[in-house]
Amino acid sequence: MQTTGINTDGGESRPSYHLQHALGVDESILKAAASEGPSPSPTQATRPHTAPSAAPSSPEGQEISLEVRQLRLENENLRSQNAALNTKAIHSLTLAVETLHDNAQMIGHRASAEWELVREQQENRARITHLEQQIRAQAEHIGQLDRRKANAQAYMTEMDERDGRHIDEKSALHKKITELNATIYQMGRQNSASEKKISAEETTQDSTYPQEVRDLAAHIETLVAEKQEAEEWAGFGSPEWELLRGKDKGNAAVVRQIRVLIAEQGGQDVAGLEVEKLGDAETEISRLFGQVSLLSNATVAGYYHR
Repeated sequence: MQTTGINTDGGESRPSYHLQHALGVDESILKAAASEGPSPSPTQATRPHTAPSAAPSSPEGQEISLEVRQLRLENENLRSQNAALNTKAIHSLTLAVETLHDNAQMIGHRASAEWELVREQQENRARITHLEQQIRAQAEHIGQLDRRKANAQAYMTEMDERDGRHIDEKSALHKKITELNATIYQMGRQNSASEKKISAEETTQDSTYPQEVRDLAAHIETLVAEKQEAEEWAGFGSPEWELLRGKDKGNAAVVRQIRVLIAEQGGQDVAGLEVEKLGDAETEISRLFGQVSLLSNATVAGYYHR
C-alpha cells in the first residue's frame, strides 16, 4: 500500500492526488519540494555556511550568493514542512488502516456469527422436518391400532351377543324339553293306568276288546318307543349328554379340549350342533306328544263307548 506520493530520499515522485486533498497541501509546494535535492542533516542546517575561498568580490556575485542562501533557507523550510506533512500523513494513514482492519475484523466476526446462526437455523429446520415426519408416522400407526382395536371390540361384542343368544336358546330349549318330558311322563302314567284298568276288565269279562282298541294300544306303545328313541337320539340321559352338561368334570375337561381343537381346525361348534339337535328333538317330541294325546283321547272314548 502506497502511503505517500513524496520521495524523501531525493528521487522524484509525483504526489498522490488523494493525499494532497487529505492533507490540504498545494500542488505547487509539493512539486517544488520534490524537485529539490536531499535535505541536509540537522547539524548541517544549524551550522553556519562558510563562504568559498574564492568568494566573488563583485556586487553581482554577492547578490547571487544572497539569493542562493535565501533559496536554500526556503528549501530547508519546505523540506521541514514536507517532513511534517509526511509524518502527519503517515500517522493518519496508519490510523485509517488500523480502523479499516478493526472494521474488517468486526465485519468478519459478525459474518461468522451470522453464518453460525444460519447454519443452526438450517439444522433446526432439518430436525423439525424429521420430527414432523416421525409424528405423522406415529399418528398413522396409532390410527391403525385404533382401527384394529375397534374391530376387535366389535368382534368381541358380536361373539358375546352370539354366546348370549346361544345360552338363552339352550336355556329355553332345556326348559321346554323339561316341560314336555313332564307332560309325556304324566301322559304315560295315565296311559299305564288305563291299560291296567283295561287288562283288569278283560280278565273279568269273557268278551275281548275290539281290534281297533288293540291296534290303538299297540300304536301307543310304538309312539312311546319312538319317543324314547328320539330322546336317546337327542342325547338325553346318555353319557355324552352328561359330559356336555358338566356332571363328569374329568371328562368334561376333555370334551372342552375337543371343542377347542374342533374350533381351531375350522370345524363346527359342538354347542351349536347340540342346539340344532335340541331343536329337532323338540319338534319331534311335540309331534309325538300331539299323537299320544289324540290316541289317548281316542282310546278312552272307545273304551267308554264300548
